[in-house]
Amino acid sequence: MPSGEEGVRTFREAQQGDRPFELVITDLGMPEMDGREVARRVKALESGVPVLLLTGWGTAPPEGGIPGEVDLTLAKPPRVEELRRALWELTTGEG
Repeated sequence: MPSGEEGVRTFREAQQGDRPFELVITDLGMPEMDGREVARRVKALESGVPVLLLTGWGTAPPEGGIPGEVDLTLAKPPRVEELRRALWELTTGEG
């Protein structure tokens, strides 16, 4: 998605349709709305959908921190094995 706003809109439409999202992956830095706000809005719409936040700041961005609505944070670029493990953990609940 080109922006956080469009991502949230797409998520909402999918949840209202017959193909809801099972997981959301978002970047911290995006135009219009950052990944923290995407996470907040996604969880407000569907609290059970896991949110994975990718960030170039590592696991602790300097401004605003990581909100509780984010289930897991990975530093960019994530290694393939790291991403696989995160997706497994978030979709199965097994960590």
